[in-house]
Amino acid sequence: RITGKPGVYFKGFFVQANDDKGRWIGHFEPTPFSVSHPECAATTHSENEEKEQVTLIWHPPKDSNGTVRF
Repeated sequence: RITGKPGVYFKGFFVQANDDKGRWIGHFEPTPFSVSHPECAATTHSENEEKEQVTLIWHPPKDSNGTVRF
């Protein structure tokens, strides 16, 4: 979940999943307010309306373990 400070809104976001070596891993589910980019393990906003938070679902690759950075 991405959450801004209380009372502070944001319009856009870009989130990417990387392993501890900086490689793109996994994929995000698309939502009504986001567009998934599986070619680079990322997701971004699909509209620029103000929001206080968004909830994203990310799936790791099968048989994976280790550190993930978003």
